[in-house]
Amino acid sequence: MLAASDIFAGPIVRRSSPPRIAVWLATTKPVELDGLVRKAGTAEWIGQTTTVDRIKLFDGLFAYLVQIAPTAGHFPTGTLLEYSLGTVGKDGEADHSWFKSVVAEDGLAYPGFELPTLYLQAAGAKLNVLYGSCRKPHDIDGGDNDALAYGDSLVLNNVTTLAARPTILCLAGDQIYADDVHDATFDAINTVATKLEGSTPEKMPNGATVPGRGQRLKWTTDKAGFTSGEAANHLVTFAEYVAHYGLAWNRRNWPTVSVAKEVVSYRDGLPAVRRLMANTPTYMMFDDHDVTDDWNFSINWAAQVKSSAVGTRIITNALAAYWIFQAWGNDPKVSARETPHMRDALAKRLTDPVELETVVGTKSTLNEWEFQTPTIPVLYFLDTRTNRGYKDDFKRADGGEPAFLKSAAAWLPTRDRLNKIVDVQQRSVPLVLVTAAPVFGFETIDSAQMAVSGKIVPTSYFDLEGWAANRAHLFLFLTLCRDHDVVVLSGDVHYAFTSTASFAVFDAAFVRGAAARVPGMTLPGVSGSTATNAHLYTSRFVQLNSSGTRNSVGGWGKTKMMSGMANNQGESGYMFAGNPMSPEPARFKNGRLYTPITVMGVTVWRERDLADVQPNFVYEQRINDPGNTRFINKHNLGYAQFLGRKVQNGFLVDGKLDPSNSTSFDFGSGAAWTPAAP
Repeated sequence: MLAASDIFAGPIVRRSSPPRIAVWLATTKPVELDGLVRKAGTAEWIGQTTTVDRIKLFDGLFAYLVQIAPTAGHFPTGTLLEYSLGTVGKDGEADHSWFKSVVAEDGLAYPGFELPTLYLQAAGAKLNVLYGSCRKPHDIDGGDNDALAYGDSLVLNNVTTLAARPTILCLAGDQIYADDVHDATFDAINTVATKLEGSTPEKMPNGATVPGRGQRLKWTTDKAGFTSGEAANHLVTFAEYVAHYGLAWNRRNWPTVSVAKEVVSYRDGLPAVRRLMANTPTYMMFDDHDVTDDWNFSINWAAQVKSSAVGTRIITNALAAYWIFQAWGNDPKVSARETPHMRDALAKRLTDPVELETVVGTKSTLNEWEFQTPTIPVLYFLDTRTNRGYKDDFKRADGGEPAFLKSAAAWLPTRDRLNKIVDVQQRSVPLVLVTAAPVFGFETIDSAQMAVSGKIVPTSYFDLEGWAANRAHLFLFLTLCRDHDVVVLSGDVHYAFTSTASFAVFDAAFVRGAAARVPGMTLPGVSGSTATNAHLYTSRFVQLNSSGTRNSVGGWGKTKMMSGMANNQGESGYMFAGNPMSPEPARFKNGRLYTPITVMGVTVWRERDLADVQPNFVYEQRINDPGNTRFINKHNLGYAQFLGRKVQNGFLVDGKLDPSNSTSFDFGSGAAWTPAAP
């Protein structure tokens, strides 16, 4: 049996589908777990354990992934289900009584239920998606709250109303902040980590001694090659990373002593966050702060850190902890191949740390962090950190900032997977991609960052790690999207907004040449050996960005500046012609190309002949207009609903969905993507 005090983290519902439901748990005692599933409010169990994987992290910490399959057929969809965990005794009998007690004591079930609940999307039903990123314990600039807890309130108010209750929770990066750690959080992490390590603390390579609180900025810079400017309390050991996850997901792990006021609301909101994850299938992808700020910012950065034994060790520790607490459960079918290797590597971590480095490094090299959800539409999570490419990826000569978020080679397996998704879904639903940073941002903000791209170091005030900082990479991504309708769920930038964008591709010599560089790349509508300059296709995008659940752009001054820049933007459009390409204001409307001229202070749009202009692309965006949500700086959590080709989106702010930031998009209509001018 287990008591509430024996639960380090969880339970967290992970990948869930009609054939199988996965539940993750971490305990301070080694036990044999059993899992059951039934329809809520009934007595008959219709699902039982098929596989339980256990991995020992420390002498006093064990992580489990419990997979439960139907006893016959498939789990019902569109029906509220509940699950229970039990421990198997020496007699082979499972005891589930303790789980019900833990659920009651820690408030893990919603009113009216004794056990945690979930539901699986029914065929033809809406997919309700909570999404967000960037959860820093001590940020209160965006509000003294944790927006991830707002998701719990949404479930609480719709426990049995499945049309409104979230189906899944998607976390798109920076679930922990490994570099930017408050003193109070560091002290709590140190307390938990010391207990976990016991008498066998981790030894750093080359006999390096890890400094204490407030002393790690210069140390991580000199010893590890890191570039974070907020690294006074940077996490280093595997135990510290594990401890941070424990503090991020369970109020019980926090020491009983008082903590700083900046952290109190984060700590006190943890029961709601824990209940949300115990009752909602959850999927997670990393970004940089899960490891270290600027992680793989450029090829040169990666090479610099890799040449450092300490830097390599810290990244290995971070990725191993990420695998256990986040990646494990995204796709148990993939995890099944990795679990034995991870188990063995962690067992030998203190005596043979190289093996653990190989396990997580190989996974990065193989581009295997990516995964997709078992939903309609499918949500595909992009890894934009571990397979970065050169700034001029095809030439492979410039290793400086900013790098391709995914190298050209890394795009190939991703493209093949996305093509398979589209083959199954057809055009009945959009292709949905989850990526850490927004693909389409505020031009006024992005252009300021692009202006300094390559001219300042990664530790600057500006963030050059997004898509807009590398136009060649952005165009590669947009071209790979072909003529699809695409929704992008993202975060990272510490504010929320929505935007629509379109990307028209033309049969130009440059476009043909670029496509020829990507193996297997085809362009719809291309024929013959000579470019015709004709319009080939247009991709349409909806960008939904929620960030941060607990991290804002900063204090009053920076917020005012960025809000002002964002609110000055509306509709924009640019044509890119020739090689090299320079943006020129343009609109592509009803199959016709227009560019502006100014006559006596008045802007006039004139139609242009495609053969004369020879455009490669026309990129158009609508943002901060009546059809889109404006810039939101407060802590927020996104809530998107998908039904057929329609998308409804809102943001939970100040604990509720505000109708004023609710927007809807219909790919069956071109209204949201048709330029207003000319």
